[in-house]
Amino acid sequence: MINISNFQADLYETISKLRVQDPTLDEYKLWEKALEIELPDYLASKPNNAHLLKDKFEEFERNLYPYLENIKLTALSRRNNLYELLGAPTLSASNAITRGINTKLGLFWEEIANLSSNVFSLEKELGIKLQGVDVITYVNNNLYFTQLKTQKNTLTGSQAPRLTIELSRYENSLLAACIETNCGWTYSGPIKRVVGHDYWSLTDVAYNDILAHLKVLLDNVEEFLIED
Repeated sequence: MINISNFQADLYETISKLRVQDPTLDEYKLWEKALEIELPDYLASKPNNAHLLKDKFEEFERNLYPYLENIKLTALSRRNNLYELLGAPTLSASNAITRGINTKLGLFWEEIANLSSNVFSLEKELGIKLQGVDVITYVNNNLYFTQLKTQKNTLTGSQAPRLTIELSRYENSLLAACIETNCGWTYSGPIKRVVGHDYWSLTDVAYNDILAHLKVLLDNVEEFLIED
């Protein structure tokens, strides 16, 4: 098994060699080529940690409660609308609550995907962020530079051109909506799109397990929000 420190050292050494061999390569192509050389061997020995899915959701839930409690307390301390005036903080803060949960879920999918033996998060593992890339998904001997969204309409229209530019830098890329709902895509560009089961079936993490844990999470959060 290749440990992460050795992988990181080999990766940087390969980047240095490639930079000398071909000075015309930009930083994105350097990273892509170096990862194509080094990452498959690392992933071949990376364990499947999908059994930690429940733990990840429980940790996410625990960390969410202080954030939600702060939103409720802020609403209780104000008198800016009738909901705040009459002591209905959950109604008053509903938009802020859903926006906040959506934002935190958007970051959470990267952590969930990284449980899979064929998925790699540069940011989680090495503290490195490639613009527009959340994880790298290794499928059929190809690296897919992948951006993860919660659902098909999470991406706004104004963000679409930037996404196309960022992911078009790589030979293979994916835009993955992690949860399939009845909403339509707000992205219609050239980047390949996958939704729900179609993405998670490329990994070790079962989509049905994600849905089951997500339901428990949202049920618990809803119960927490209506408590006095």
